[in-house]
Amino acid sequence: MRLTVTPKRRNEYVTTYRYRQMDETSGICASTALICIRSTRFGSGFVPTMTVADVQTLPEYRNRGLVREMLETAHQKAREYGALIALLHPFSFDFYRKFGYERVSNTVSATLPISALNIFTARASLVPLEEKYHGDLLAHFRAFSQNRNLMFDRYNIASFLKKKEETLIFVYRETLLGYISIKKDIEQKSITVTEMAFSDTDALTTLLAHLKSYSNEFDTVCFADIEPIPELYSLFDGLDVKYESRGDLAARILDTEGLLRAIEYPVERGEFTLRVIDMLPCVAGVFKVIYENKKATVERLSDCVVADVTASAPALLRRIYGCDESREGFILHGDASDFLRAFPKRINGLFEHF
Repeated sequence: MRLTVTPKRRNEYVTTYRYRQMDETSGICASTALICIRSTRFGSGFVPTMTVADVQTLPEYRNRGLVREMLETAHQKAREYGALIALLHPFSFDFYRKFGYERVSNTVSATLPISALNIFTARASLVPLEEKYHGDLLAHFRAFSQNRNLMFDRYNIASFLKKKEETLIFVYRETLLGYISIKKDIEQKSITVTEMAFSDTDALTTLLAHLKSYSNEFDTVCFADIEPIPELYSLFDGLDVKYESRGDLAARILDTEGLLRAIEYPVERGEFTLRVIDMLPCVAGVFKVIYENKKATVERLSDCVVADVTASAPALLRRIYGCDESREGFILHGDASDFLRAFPKRINGLFEHF
């Protein structure tokens, strides 16, 4: 078997490679994956990220370690680009846990009658997206995504111009305050909101109020994923809403030291030493973190140092990204309060399915 790596597309924002495991005897492509290097939101900034998609292995070539070899090679190559984490949508979480991946975000849909939105009022009407607002829309999305972890850094308007979707914008006093993207299903008499962004709660309620204008043609509205917009949970409280949740995004650490530096820490000073257990040398090790005024210094220490906290890499990733505040996967040695305080619950979500 021969592993080939072919550049597929590259610009200043995204680098893409096609990985193939070729059977040298038959010339058949036995296994393949699409690997991209791009930026995802992490707190108030962005971090270089590797994404894995289109993983396929022919049935007769399975259980030979072909995917493992592709991922190990991709992880190493991604580090050359400075990638701190890797993301994928797993067909099986158990399968990808073998390679150090763990769930970091669910996809939660919310479906309700359009008539339930009558409680919301609008400041102004929404209008179709026009070219003169393209730059404003990109800037608005970038501002909205701040502190909503995992979202891609969009670099052109194509994400908002999908053929089967319609993007409407909320402009008030010549300022773009929000947008909503929708798909219409005439047969099912349903509207799907694929994504939305807003500057404040008033802008959000204006977006919701706009959906009432479709009540003569459609019965229900489905919000495809509200994990990136948890503000909707409180607004939907008491309404006739049906929620459906599924685990949909997994990640693994590629560079512990870099990820610890990229975190936005508390203002109050704190420090801890952390031992990370992982199969990758760039992830495993002992690290000392001293933080204050939202920033930190991070130092890799000798493996013989006794740490305040010992953690598996998957558990650490979920803690760093604020997926939950569970202590499962951690061993706390003495006072670990500064460690626990450094990683509060955070918003995680991703509109796109890559």
